[in-house]
Amino acid sequence: MGKEKPRVAAFDIGGTNLRAALVDSAGRIAARLREPTVTDRRGFVGQIASAVRRLRSGGGGAVAVGVGFPGPLRIEDGAVLTPPNLPDCRNLPLKKMLEDELRLPVFLENDANAAALGEWWLGAARGARSAVCLTLG
Repeated sequence: MGKEKPRVAAFDIGGTNLRAALVDSAGRIAARLREPTVTDRRGFVGQIASAVRRLRSGGGGAVAVGVGFPGPLRIEDGAVLTPPNLPDCRNLPLKKMLEDELRLPVFLENDANAAALGEWWLGAARGARSAVCLTLG
């Protein structure tokens, strides 16, 4: 029996639903959840933190958290700027708030960029020299 690979709590945030999974570096999913997105800023941060805890209890530990978020971000400090479907999260220091709450490293990326990377890594664009990813929502 081989050693277990480290897992990451990965999030796809939408204005309607939050989807999350505990995933290893081979793309294997140990646990997953989907629920309506809480739209007020304090409740939203609490929802992500709670989801990380539930994923960890259902599928093992996580070494980090990755969040794909809709709308413009300031990657340097992990701030959500002007999300079109979550207006109460405007100028939200999401990375810092989650790191303070969870004591885990948090990585924030625009959801369309995260989708393109996922397709290149394990999906339809795997092995491609170049690809285009269109997201609609």
